[in-house]
Amino acid sequence: LQIEPVGRAAAAAAFKPVHERARRDGGLRIESKPLLDFLIVAAVEESARQEVPIQFHTGLGDPDLDLTRVDPAALRLIFSDAYRAAPIVLLHSGYPYARSMAYLAAMFPNVYADFGEVQLFVAGGDLTAIVRELVGLAPASKLLFSTDASLVPELYWLGAQAGRRTLGRVFDEHIADG
Repeated sequence: LQIEPVGRAAAAAAFKPVHERARRDGGLRIESKPLLDFLIVAAVEESARQEVPIQFHTGLGDPDLDLTRVDPAALRLIFSDAYRAAPIVLLHSGYPYARSMAYLAAMFPNVYADFGEVQLFVAGGDLTAIVRELVGLAPASKLLFSTDASLVPELYWLGAQAGRRTLGRVFDEHIADG
């Protein structure tokens, strides 16, 4: 998520070997950081132009990720005024960086925090702590929920149940606190 500014010339130079490898191998997985950074910024610009949401996978979820590099705050480049028209949805609670995600949703008018998928990975008490952080800092109108379940139908149901139960628990705490 640590996006850096990349000029068109540098992106074109990075594209050439990727293109050649794709033609040779018949498939493609872009792993060139300069090219990825350029394309991500271009996608955010297009999202702003069309005023359609763009989603970013943050935090846990894929076995090949480097957990030290998935803090949503690392997306700082796209939070600048130049991209303010792009609705940005940060997925997966940013876990274990939920507080960063909530802060970004609170500070930037176009950033939304989705607390999905995490309920499929963490136990009830930890899930309550995560949702407590999100609800405590992010505006309620900026919080989104998904299960991010896939393949197994029961995971949708389990994710929705855990999400509702946890959100109810956190809201009950807020009501009890007045």
